Amino acid sequence: MKWAKAQPVDKVKSKQLQASIAMRATKLYENSVTHRNSAKYVQIWTWLAHCSERPIPVFAYCRERGIGSQISMFWEAWSLSYEGQGDYENADKMYMDGLRVRRFDFASSLCMCLFSCQKSKAQPADELLNKYDQFKKRWVENVRREQQQQQQQQLQQEQQQAQQQAAAAVVGQKRKAEAQPQAAPVQDKKR
Repeated sequence: MKWAKAQPVDKVKSKQLQASIAMRATKLYENSVTHRNSAKYVQIWTWLAHCSERPIPVFAYCRERGIGSQISMFWEAWSLSYEGQGDYENADKMYMDGLRVRRFDFASSLCMCLFSCQKSKAQPADELLNKYDQFKKRWVENVRREQQQQQQQQLQQEQQQAQQQAAAAVVGQKRKAEAQPQAAPVQDKKR
């Protein structure tokens, strides 16, 4: 994988090559219960999502199969994919899901799971919480920036309207002045 990332090929071929290698690597351990929440395995899946034109379905596929649900990096990468698309609400939802994900031991029996499932956060939880705090700050900054842009656009529109009204008033005054008959100059009768 490091080799594929370091190859000096154009961007499209590089992404295709990386996606192909990542896909092969994920297939090796796809059915392995022990690798589902392995940081290295999850990193391969997030790399595959990054190389994909549509990363969100890759993350959804992982979630359906329990891949990465206990790893903070998975939730952060999924959230960043939404954030990159400007979908801050779903990004927030993914961070929240990662912070309250349930631990599920795939190796245990269903009966055992019903009694031993405990609510836990993706690990390391403090790292995910820190990333979530950073995300919230970016979100607030983005909202503030959008509001400023809207205010600037509104101000510009108001200025343009005022300029147009002023120009129309000047044109109207000129037309009025041209339409009025001009009085003949008074001649001096003292001669």
